[in-house]
Amino acid sequence: MKESSGLIRAFLAFPLPPAVIRYAETMQHFLQRQGVAAKWVLPQNMHVTLWFLGQQTPETLGRFADAIAPVCRQTPPLTLSYAGFNVFGKPPRVLFLNWSCRDPDMDPTRLLERVQKAGRQVGLVAQPGNPFKAHVTVGRLRTPQQTQALLTLCHIKCRELHWDVSPPPPPSPLQAVVLDRLTLYQSILTPTGPLYTPRREIQLGH
Repeated sequence: MKESSGLIRAFLAFPLPPAVIRYAETMQHFLQRQGVAAKWVLPQNMHVTLWFLGQQTPETLGRFADAIAPVCRQTPPLTLSYAGFNVFGKPPRVLFLNWSCRDPDMDPTRLLERVQKAGRQVGLVAQPGNPFKAHVTVGRLRTPQQTQALLTLCHIKCRELHWDVSPPPPPSPLQAVVLDRLTLYQSILTPTGPLYTPRREIQLGH
């Protein structure tokens, strides 16, 4: 599917280490075995979105990538810890792995603020989104039946998911996941799902 009017649907995100993707797949398989059907995110599409940019011209994206390069060079790699499986929506619609940052100086929100400032300076205008929350989407529930299947396995209290069955434990590497680069992705929506293509990769701390 071609982008309309020469515009590119884009977002800025952290690619994931293999250990995170493997555990996300483990959770998908666990839920499938428990009878939960969902629109599962493919491994190659998993990431932590920092900023959804919406529709932009190629020229604007090029200026933006150049503008954030020095910001990234001045930012050391970020270390996040796995903070459990959770859901967005009421009733639940989005299934995700949640992440936290123990060191306030390494909070991705601070990087986001600097990146957004650089974007404004080169004329990038993005639609306001939801407040940033570090997460990896693993699936989306499309029907009430799918939601009910999930709720037979857990309950939700104060916006937190609590299991009534035992999910696979996270491996120890997930307690200190290093995110060392940002990728500017192009997103093309197709009838079979989105296609994400890297346009620019920028290392943190280099």
